[in-house]
Amino acid sequence: MKTTMIGAAESKTSYPGDLHLHSLASDGLLAPAAVVDLCQKRGLSFLALTDHDTLSGLKEAAGAAQKNGQHFLYGVELSCELKRQGKEPLKVHILGYFPAFPAGELAQKLSGLLAMRLSRAREMAARLAAIGCQIDIEAILNARRGGHIGRPHLAAAMVEAGYVTSIDEAFKRYLGNSQPAYVPYEKPLDTYKAIELIAVAKGKSIIAHPGEYGPEAIDDDLPMLKEAGLFGIECTHPSNAKKVENHYRLLCRKLNLLPTGGSDFHGTSRHGALPGTYGVLAEVFAELVGEGAY
Repeated sequence: MKTTMIGAAESKTSYPGDLHLHSLASDGLLAPAAVVDLCQKRGLSFLALTDHDTLSGLKEAAGAAQKNGQHFLYGVELSCELKRQGKEPLKVHILGYFPAFPAGELAQKLSGLLAMRLSRAREMAARLAAIGCQIDIEAILNARRGGHIGRPHLAAAMVEAGYVTSIDEAFKRYLGNSQPAYVPYEKPLDTYKAIELIAVAKGKSIIAHPGEYGPEAIDDDLPMLKEAGLFGIECTHPSNAKKVENHYRLLCRKLNLLPTGGSDFHGTSRHGALPGTYGVLAEVFAELVGEGAY
């Protein structure tokens, strides 16, 4: 499996907008401005940066989009736990979209989540060191420019140090779930609380990549999530097979939710696709931004 897609041209830009993009502010490989510039090169006229549990790359990305003449939506992807009646809790991701930079309680909560992620990264680095894979966690921190450290960054450091030959190998042998250096998340954000925080910050909530949670795993919860303020479902996504996409588009029509989409670009082929290969048309972007803003 390839581990690099940056600059690749094997897939076609199918949409004018992409609402799911990651930068090095979370677990992507490109700087926020570089993500925006890549989107421009691929012909995208509107986009949202949605780094995991952080807002730290948004101002840089917004500035680059303004310089390029692109329409920009402030975004975030929150790691959550969905408590379900009579079932085991489910890990889900909630995308939040905002017409202006979000502040208030959401920003405060994300500061706490950032501290948790940094603690987790240090523990994984310590576990790697204990099995003979010494990496410089402080050097990685300095390179992150205030963003969080994810497993892809540890994996890239392992490749650079020569412990593994690829990011995929690092995950398979050391950092993947149940592997010796893996550390699970602690105290995930409650899904309903995430929707509330996004709403208070004048944003709109979308449940991300439903195809990753299992067949129809979230379906029974969608009416309650809608009542709590859920605005839409990410129907177009690399992990959603066409059957899954059609299923959730049908549910969007039934529940009056907005169908959205994005590439989940991270910079490598381990996760996501190139910007614009999955995305949305202008009317979806306009509905998220608000009437008269696009």
